[in-house]
Amino acid sequence: MRKFIALVVLFLVGFGVFTLSHYESVGEMVDDLIIPIMPVFGDGWYEVDDSLATMEIKYETETVDGTIEIYRITPGRYEISLENDIESPHYLADWAENLDAAIVINGGYFHEDYTPSGYLKVDFNRIGERLFDQQRSGLLLIEDDQISIRDLSKDPLVTGEELEYGLQSYPFFIQDSVRAITADSGKLGRRTAVGTDHDGYFYIIIVDDFNITLYALMEALIDTDIDFEYVLNLDGGPSSGIIVHRSRINVEEDSIVRVPNVVVFSEKN
Repeated sequence: MRKFIALVVLFLVGFGVFTLSHYESVGEMVDDLIIPIMPVFGDGWYEVDDSLATMEIKYETETVDGTIEIYRITPGRYEISLENDIESPHYLADWAENLDAAIVINGGYFHEDYTPSGYLKVDFNRIGERLFDQQRSGLLLIEDDQISIRDLSKDPLVTGEELEYGLQSYPFFIQDSVRAITADSGKLGRRTAVGTDHDGYFYIIIVDDFNITLYALMEALIDTDIDFEYVLNLDGGPSSGIIVHRSRINVEEDSIVRVPNVVVFSEKN
């Protein structure tokens, strides 16, 4: 018995030394161990820090169950920009590494030559000349690190308009706080969306599987307790993804293909 106890003690001590060797301090190891899994809806938000909170909600279809990830961003806490590289598009993970970004998501639709399919302005420079139907689309607008969604059916773009950053996309999931999609196409895909609420928060919505339709995602968002004003779809499918590098959470859901334009949140200096 004494030999058995001695062996157990030696094993535990050895395991502790091995584990601690992977960390610079005991405090770092403890911090890593206490990071919780993002809770499902009903358990509320996991507050990462004063700039970011996360939540997961479950959805069900006739054949599969899945998860919708929601990230709530506090206004004024990040430097925010759109970045574009037609000549050398990147996977999201590479975008994040190259820009040393806290959060990166894919941006808008693009053609086979990586030029934008709709309106895109980066650092006051218009990229391409295409424009979606403004009656059916919205504009992700960034000015002085403030991010918002503009309803182009009410406030259309005009020639020569000075914008720091603007990305046109469609369709709306939620528009003026009501459902914006009237029928279910049945088309499944990965999804990236952005949203705003009546309290001034900005939201990133990600579905990292191919099992949900636009209509089903809209219904799931309506069923949350979030008081959405607008939710706008961005490019999805193989372009969809998110990279998050924060002190207490790391998310690596990379795009399947290289993407030429992204939305970037960086720590303020």
